Amino acid sequence: MGVVGPRSATGTPWLPVDAGHVPGPEALRTLVPELDTCDLYVCGPSPWVQAVAQDARTAGVPATALHVEHFSW
Repeated sequence: MGVVGPRSATGTPWLPVDAGHVPGPEALRTLVPELDTCDLYVCGPSPWVQAVAQDARTAGVPATALHVEHFSW
């Protein structure tokens, strides 16, 4: 699953502009209903990955289930 489009300048920065008003942990639970029982893989530019990872931790994703890969230019 991908989250595409220009990023929100306010609210949750890893979401698209039209969804930036949704709190990140809530957005993750909506996008990934099985969040409590799966591993979460996040890859992208470092600031984006860091924002998603922080919201994942806030949503209760354990460190052992969170996998991140940072892309740098």
